[in-house]
Amino acid sequence: MKTLVLKALPLLLAVAAAHAAPPVERAAEIIKQTGFDGGVIVHVNCGDASLLGELHKLSPNSLAHGLSSSAGEVAQTREALFMAGLHGKVNVSQWAGGAVPFVTNFVNLLIVDEGAAVSRAEALRVLAPLGAAIFGDEKVVKPWPEGMDGWPQYLYDASGNAVSKDTLIRPPLYHLQWTGSPRWSRHHETMSSVSACISGGGKLFYILDEGSAFSPMLPSHWKLIARDAFNGTVLWKRDIPKWSPNMFKLKSGPSTLPRRLVFANDKLYVTLGIEAPVSVLDAATGDVLDTLEGTEGAEEIIYEENELYIVADTNENKSELNSYPVMRENTWTVREKHIVRYDLANDKVAWDHAFDYVAPMTLAKSGDKLFFFDGKFVRGLDRLSGQYIWCSEEMPVFDKMATFFAPKLVVQGDRVLFSGGDGYSTQAGSRGSLSGLSMETGETLWCSPNPASGYRSPEDLFVLDGKAWAGDVMAHEWLGEGKGATGEFTGININSGEVDAEFGTSTDAYWFHHRCHMAKATENYIITSRTGIEFIDPKTGVWTLHHWVRGACLYGIMPANGMIYAPPHPCGCYLGAKLYGFSTLAPKDTSHLTFKITPGDERLELFQELPLPEASAAKPEEWPTYRAD
Repeated sequence: MKTLVLKALPLLLAVAAAHAAPPVERAAEIIKQTGFDGGVIVHVNCGDASLLGELHKLSPNSLAHGLSSSAGEVAQTREALFMAGLHGKVNVSQWAGGAVPFVTNFVNLLIVDEGAAVSRAEALRVLAPLGAAIFGDEKVVKPWPEGMDGWPQYLYDASGNAVSKDTLIRPPLYHLQWTGSPRWSRHHETMSSVSACISGGGKLFYILDEGSAFSPMLPSHWKLIARDAFNGTVLWKRDIPKWSPNMFKLKSGPSTLPRRLVFANDKLYVTLGIEAPVSVLDAATGDVLDTLEGTEGAEEIIYEENELYIVADTNENKSELNSYPVMRENTWTVREKHIVRYDLANDKVAWDHAFDYVAPMTLAKSGDKLFFFDGKFVRGLDRLSGQYIWCSEEMPVFDKMATFFAPKLVVQGDRVLFSGGDGYSTQAGSRGSLSGLSMETGETLWCSPNPASGYRSPEDLFVLDGKAWAGDVMAHEWLGEGKGATGEFTGININSGEVDAEFGTSTDAYWFHHRCHMAKATENYIITSRTGIEFIDPKTGVWTLHHWVRGACLYGIMPANGMIYAPPHPCGCYLGAKLYGFSTLAPKDTSHLTFKITPGDERLELFQELPLPEASAAKPEEWPTYRAD
């Protein structure tokens, strides 16, 4: 990488007078002092930006921005950055003082030099949670906000209840925190380009097919990607050589793919191949720390209390995951699966038991017990031994068990709740069932009507405030002509099975089917995707619609870090209004609207005012880009 010091303007030959240490030494000390591992750096009173250049050199997975009150200094520094080949990764702009011109929770490293009038409150506003500000020789770290939560595994935790504890997420979604590439995923008629997405430690991790969107027939390029959760900076990428084929038919799944990625203890647990064992990665760097022996064929991973519980398929022919279904209604094959308990503290398999079948997405844990559905019965296992402790009566279930589908098993309190999706199988317009089982004995204590939810996706079921919530948001084509979804939600008391609450829709705005993925929830809202996404307040029954937001098929959206993450999608609905790319949306926040924009400092002038230096033979297509990704 070129530096700012060599062959640049005289401005770059001077060391910042305010600091005795040269920029290279000061940059190294700042990285050591803060533990900065990538993201956005902002330097207030940046001078010649040489410190930013050195910081970027030490941490190339960063974007650096300098602020200066001198128009002449800004112009000279921009030209120097351009000649050094750093423009786009390192940028400067004129600053009128006062507020730092970035949205709240955006900057990972803020450097405030002497003479810059930036208050501690303003520094904390602009810093991302866990980000650091340097005031001279003093370091200030922004704490993790109260009420903010991550999303460490597909169904949030090991209980199967996909409900975040994030209380900062609320409607209406007011602004884009950041947006990232790709603008489009690969194709609407084949498998989703997004297989998994989680968040932890202020970072975002997801599995994406970066193959060409020109044609689905072109090869896939599956990647495990890490971004900063608050500004979207790409931190690292790792290749996944072999994954489920992207020609898997439209809206067919496989529904288990999102359950192959878990964040815990600043590590990632993931299968780096469709038949690979579980690998342990450093979440900050993407480096592989370990490969867990005895986890070959892992298809699903859940985590709790320093243990992994894994559903593995060791059969030679993995037809569901490695073939192209002829029809969208391709069904799961009933065959032997293993459940593996992996003890991370002792780095070994605690036990590995084979079962005739483990239905997709039904493995759950609570306390000293595990639970799963074997295609007919819900089973309870002892966590320490893996041995059966009870078996339920036979449960009704969707007779086709399509690969886009999975039953729902949720463990809350002393109840095991099960919905097998039999509403898909029953007469058009009728309902399926929800069963409440004793966690201790497996006895069915109550059974309640339950609507078939979603659209070509696993069942939805959320436990909030002691009530099991499900909504009548099914697609019309499954219900039959004239049997469109009513939008009615019902809250069932998980102890008694009685209806504790119910309400209809507060709006008539509906599309013709729910988006092709599960809904998710926070403790305050159920977030469906009947049109775009809808926040449904179960306390008031009020729906707040956001037509322009689309979740990715198969995966959907993710509520985390006080925001909603909507990965790239190929959706063909609402073309004139929807957002594209990886969109991250936050609720209304007026604290960032007070900064001043200096006239004449718009971003588009960066290249307009900058002539191509005679010393450079670069062609326009070789000029540095301003995009981060």
